Amino acid sequence: LFILHETSYDKFHHNYEDLYRVTIKGQITGQPIEYAVSMVPLPTALKAEFPDVEAAAGVFPRQAKQLMSFEDKQFFETSLFKASAEFFDVFDYELLRGSKETVLSEPGSIVLTETLAEKYFGSADPVGETISLNETEEYTVSGVCADLPTNSHIKFNAVIQVPVMEDIEQNWGSFSAHNYIRLKEGVDPEIFEDKIKNLAMEKMGITLEETGMEFLLFLEPVKDIHLYSNLSYNLGNNGSITYVYVFSIIALFILIIAYINFINLTTAHHTIRAKEIGVRKIVGANKSKLISQFLLESIILTLISMFFAFGLIELLQPTFNKLIGIELGFSLVAHWKYLVIGVSFMVFMAILSGLYPAIYLASFNPVSVIKGSVAGNKKSIFRNMLVVFQFIISIALISSTGIIYKQLQHFQNKKLGFDKNHVVILPLRSEETIEKAEILKEQFRNINGVSNTCVSSNYPGAGASQGHGFFPEGHSEDQPWLMKTMNIDADFVETFKLNILAGRNFDAANEVEGRNILVNETLVKKVGWEDPVGKTFKDPFIRENEEMIPITIIGVLEDFHVNPLRDKIEPMVLYYNPPNRNFISIRLEPGNVFNILDNIEKMWKEMHPGMPFDYIFLNEHFNSIHHTERNLAITFMYFTVLAILIACLGLFGLASYATERRIKEIGVRKVLGSTVGEIVLLLSKDFSKLVILANIVAWPIAWYGMNKWLQNFAYRTEIGYEVFIFSGLIALIIALITVSFRTIKAANSNPVKALKYE
Repeated sequence: LFILHETSYDKFHHNYEDLYRVTIKGQITGQPIEYAVSMVPLPTALKAEFPDVEAAAGVFPRQAKQLMSFEDKQFFETSLFKASAEFFDVFDYELLRGSKETVLSEPGSIVLTETLAEKYFGSADPVGETISLNETEEYTVSGVCADLPTNSHIKFNAVIQVPVMEDIEQNWGSFSAHNYIRLKEGVDPEIFEDKIKNLAMEKMGITLEETGMEFLLFLEPVKDIHLYSNLSYNLGNNGSITYVYVFSIIALFILIIAYINFINLTTAHHTIRAKEIGVRKIVGANKSKLISQFLLESIILTLISMFFAFGLIELLQPTFNKLIGIELGFSLVAHWKYLVIGVSFMVFMAILSGLYPAIYLASFNPVSVIKGSVAGNKKSIFRNMLVVFQFIISIALISSTGIIYKQLQHFQNKKLGFDKNHVVILPLRSEETIEKAEILKEQFRNINGVSNTCVSSNYPGAGASQGHGFFPEGHSEDQPWLMKTMNIDADFVETFKLNILAGRNFDAANEVEGRNILVNETLVKKVGWEDPVGKTFKDPFIRENEEMIPITIIGVLEDFHVNPLRDKIEPMVLYYNPPNRNFISIRLEPGNVFNILDNIEKMWKEMHPGMPFDYIFLNEHFNSIHHTERNLAITFMYFTVLAILIACLGLFGLASYATERRIKEIGVRKVLGSTVGEIVLLLSKDFSKLVILANIVAWPIAWYGMNKWLQNFAYRTEIGYEVFIFSGLIALIIALITVSFRTIKAANSNPVKALKYE
């Protein structure tokens, strides 16, 4: 179900092969860039200048919570996107109210999903009603869209029409839109891509040689975005084709392990059915009939197992859905094609796995089995290799799980450059809260238990702005340097406990907005300054009389993580710009945190009586942004436990087979004085060798796979030998415990029973 879901993203759209996202690849001062976003005017230009384009739309995501209100109903909502008029011409999201030609044709139009419409309007028709956002923006409901399929990479709760503004439509320097196009049927995307590749450079009137900047346009198939796109500024968290391959291979290997065990257990217990086979042969059953009987038994066992498997799917599906964060549904009717394929595959595997035991059992000599003299070959390289194969998979999974958890611990323990504990973040959702932010900040500071507060455009863990080009002192003004930016106030450094390496912090009493800046140490290293304090930048967005004016570095901050730890720290400029604020951050003193929060909430409601109180703990937020890796570790753990359990069954089967064929040898050894411990050691020695051999093969496989996985992280743990030793010991201990159940029983058996016919 998971694999089917992951590989079906965005394929529900009509002619999905004609849907593309226009992306940017290029460079800024030699630094490569790959953006999922592109220029705001692009859809209009593509539709007007290229007849190959059937429809084009720009999408502007608003992931942060927005306060939505209708009459007395007021809730925070997320994923309220803005989009241009042709959005529903590009995408085939089902409209329950309104038509795709008109729902986004008027300024101030908003289309709600079915769930959101029911939340605010119940069963009434919402079209024509007015709904407000953040108590400052009003929109007219123009349509209702069916709830989005879970396999859509665009996930919105509402779509708001973006008005066409002449100044924005001519601003080719604005990289803030996710632009999508639908090509006309039959258009070759590669030829079309060549046509538009240099369009942005032409519209901006720049060349790489003059500016050091290059922005080339490329087409990215929408169906490939979820699994294959790793561009900057993607819409949300994508999946990974690597994980799909890995989980597919693991699932296949576990299935193979199960069938291997079936072969081992069947052949290991051949003596139980030996006399039955002998009698059947004596009364006339030929070899082909016996083979058919055993194959039929194998198929019946497989079908019974499938029946129980469907029950387990229903039982475990809610837990699995919670783990992966997707609501997968299983329906025999909806998935009948895959059900037929699955049943056919399982029957084929049942025949394949049952063939060797069937031929083996049917080949018994009837006279020998009636006399009870069938013991089998003394050694079976085939069976041993099957067990080794099982433990290779199990040990590789144990090692991989250990390395994933080690990487998570590395995230947990890595120095972040700031103190994430005891910090509460309050988003400012409306113009009113933004205007009163300074007053709120000072009033919060006076609450008992609050040690500091600040306002900023963002906060550590939530990312910096997209950034733009700067011109550092001593470098050419023809080639800008790409830097991330953040707007802060004078209390930001103290609130987050950042470390100033050189210079000073902002001084609220004397600072002039936009004239002084703080920078991080990565920026200093990149530019190559030994003494950065006092050096200047020129920012193309800070001008007087249309001339760029210098801004001065007054301090250097120790690097701190703004993005998840999978991303490297980038050069960053921090402006003193309190009016540009989206958040109030509050540092609490250790103690009764929730009492302090109650007082903060009371203060909030006094200032904003109609505004819900919404907050996050910074440490919880920072931990949650690595949920993908955490879920991967849990999934690997489940796979590991399952693989080990199945492998132990196979090992138990082989131990049973080995003790049965050596029962007379055990009897002789006991008569000659061997102890139970000596016999158990003798029987366990061979199995230990198999597990050790499996370790030798599994360790390089796990090392290679995990080393490739760790390349996805800018900051990664070392793969130490201790992980492999630990996984090998676990596998060996589990194997010995499994074998001991059978060998101890054999060692304690009465030797007279084994030797009475000798």
